[in-house]
Amino acid sequence: MPCWLEGQGHLFCLAASRPEIRRETSRLRRLRGEMPTHLKLAETRQWRQKAAELSHDNRKLSKELSELRDLQENIIHAKLEWERTFDAVPDLIAIIDQDYRLERINLALARRLGVEFREALGQPCYKLICGLDEPPPYCPYVKCLANGGKQVVGIEASILGGDFSLTFAPTVDQQGRIKGGIHIFHDIRERKDHEKNIWETRERLRQIISSMPVMLHAHDEQGNLVFWNQECERVTGYSAKEIVGNPEALRLLYPDSRQNRHVNNLQKNQKRGFRNLEAELTSKDGAKRIVSWSNISEQFPIQGWVSWAVGLDVTEKRRFEEKLKESEERYNLATRAAKVGVWDWDLVTGKAYLDPRIWEFIGLSHDQAPLHNINDWLDMAHPDDRQALIEGFKGHLAGDKSEFICQFRLLHQDGSVRWVYARGHAIRDSEGRAVRMLGTGIDITEQKQAEEETKRLEKRLQIAEKMEALGTLASGITHDFNNYLSVILGCLQLAINDIPASHDCLPHLELALKASNNAKDMVCQILSFSRQSKANKSLVRLGALLTEGLNFLRASLPSDIEISSDIPDDPGLVMADSSQIQQMIINLGTNAAHAMNDQGGRLSISLTQVKIRGDDNRNFTDLPPGAYHLITFADNGVGIEPKILERIFEPFFTTKRSGHGTGMGLAVVHGIVKSCGGEITVASQVGHGTTFHIYLPRIDESDKKQEPENPLVKNGSEHILLVDDEKDVLYVISRLLQKLGYRVTSLDSGEKALEMFIANPEKFDLILTDQIMPHLLGTDLVRNALEIRPDIATIIMTGSRDNSITRKDHGLEIEHILLKPFGEDQIAKVIRQALLRG
Repeated sequence: MPCWLEGQGHLFCLAASRPEIRRETSRLRRLRGEMPTHLKLAETRQWRQKAAELSHDNRKLSKELSELRDLQENIIHAKLEWERTFDAVPDLIAIIDQDYRLERINLALARRLGVEFREALGQPCYKLICGLDEPPPYCPYVKCLANGGKQVVGIEASILGGDFSLTFAPTVDQQGRIKGGIHIFHDIRERKDHEKNIWETRERLRQIISSMPVMLHAHDEQGNLVFWNQECERVTGYSAKEIVGNPEALRLLYPDSRQNRHVNNLQKNQKRGFRNLEAELTSKDGAKRIVSWSNISEQFPIQGWVSWAVGLDVTEKRRFEEKLKESEERYNLATRAAKVGVWDWDLVTGKAYLDPRIWEFIGLSHDQAPLHNINDWLDMAHPDDRQALIEGFKGHLAGDKSEFICQFRLLHQDGSVRWVYARGHAIRDSEGRAVRMLGTGIDITEQKQAEEETKRLEKRLQIAEKMEALGTLASGITHDFNNYLSVILGCLQLAINDIPASHDCLPHLELALKASNNAKDMVCQILSFSRQSKANKSLVRLGALLTEGLNFLRASLPSDIEISSDIPDDPGLVMADSSQIQQMIINLGTNAAHAMNDQGGRLSISLTQVKIRGDDNRNFTDLPPGAYHLITFADNGVGIEPKILERIFEPFFTTKRSGHGTGMGLAVVHGIVKSCGGEITVASQVGHGTTFHIYLPRIDESDKKQEPENPLVKNGSEHILLVDDEKDVLYVISRLLQKLGYRVTSLDSGEKALEMFIANPEKFDLILTDQIMPHLLGTDLVRNALEIRPDIATIIMTGSRDNSITRKDHGLEIEHILLKPFGEDQIAKVIRQALLRG
């Protein structure tokens, strides 16, 4: 062997097996001995190159041989794995050739047949498996030959011992011709038993659903009803045959178009589901039934049913609820109208049910009410009534009283009190112990207020009757009394005018004149509190009047009484007699000073504006709603006892000792306030003082009519026809008029005056006549005179203040009325006004 091959012996050994290599090696050996050395070297290089190429090819071939050996081992391994898998398959598998002969069966099939593997090879499948002499018509191989493709059939093979699903898959050659195939027998007996159990279970479930006491129906994808149970049939009257599969089923059940659209919309949105949806359907006999449906398809899907719902016939329930609601409404209306609340007290637990009406008594809703405990109710009771309420409960529960009855006050949320009349009765156990108590509470606040108002009105009526009686008495004597005063005042005025200022009698005359004026004011006061007099009212500024009156009051009260005031500069106007307002201030201030027992004290007066609303009428019976001035007089005197407080406005009622009061002061104040259309109230506490509240109607500035003020002209020269049946009065007035420069014709009879006027109507410029005269009243005289001469000026005098004469009396326009007694300035002013307008 050449040396260059020594290192490649393993390749040579492998390559030596190839003939072409051996031949080439022999040829080279022969040439080696014949060739020159230099050629041998070249040859050697070529030979080495050639050997290297052969070595590469040899390595490549060796790798391919190794891969072939691995492939062969893999194939053998895969075949063994396939056979193990083939035998491990639980299904029965048989491979046949084109002549139905078995080429291979798995272990499962061999065991079912009870044969060895080799015994089955070559036998017809229909004979070994089916026990037949020829292929049966249902043979899948036969069907495959006829129709091609995979075939699946169900067979019952007694030899194999069961029911099977037989699948046949054909095998084909390169030309696509069927050369046999594979049979796979899948034992379906367990599945069929399971399916049978499922079917039986479903059937039982269907029977249960069908006979359930609730309605149940189901829809398919097209919205048609596919299930309708017996309860649906009972409620609607429609059988399942009439409803299931009927496209008009919904129209039959919901003939009302609105309800039909509503149900159809629900059908389209079944996936949303709904609970307790009430719908009114129409049964076969035309009756209306209310059904509460719940669609629970999403929570509990059922195969074959796109949606299904259960329903309850709630028709009778709704009717009962409606009747119950009507009954409760009637009960609530009755209890609300009667203001009655019901309470139920469990004496064992202490818990109590309090009707919402009870909580309304104190201004709370049922939700706002505290925990329902009887103590909550007791806490709401007025502190002064709480003990009596508790004692009432105890007395009945102890058996001392057959029934619990109590009137008490509850504290309202707005600070007011509500009167409640409560009645109750205890329920006792077999041993006589009270275990429960039931009762009612009635809001009697309005009744109590009505009783208090009745009492108040009765007292006011008594006062009014007394005032009316006194007023009737006073008005009866006023005419004559005023005539006497007219004479006295006139004579005093004449005397004062006639004597010189240095005369010793002048002070006495002036004092007599002052006393006479006081007597005149006393008559006015007597008639003011009874409202028999006609005050000379005008629009006045209340602030200025109060300030002026307080200045006079400060001067008349003791210096140890401190007076404080809070009066706005311009609070507004009031329709009143200014002298009466000042008289009211003096009387109230004097009354406060007496209440302080000459020991000093504090008196405060304030003026504010308030508005009286309609709901304040219970506090102000005679005041209509509107704007008012509120004058407040408050002192810190001894106060007034309740029993005396009720009578303070009665005329001639006084608690002062003899000679220290007439009892007319507050009665006059009461009359003045009432004559102005106002109201006076009083509140007092013994030892802490008294407060008077006076309400006077407020007049807006825009309502005041401005009248020009003319300077007073006292004297004149006109001719006056003077008429009065009282000769003394006639003399005094005639003398006063003559002193003023007038020409006077005096007559003591209305008939004589009318005759004189008829005889010469142009002789007189003014008629001044008394009203109350025998045979012919002053108004009748004026009426006849005006018929003769319409432009004649007229004045009627009267000593009576009972409003028996008015500006429009029996169709007669009376512009000027002069009240007796009067002074020189007053008569002079009225005469000039009458002459100017006449």
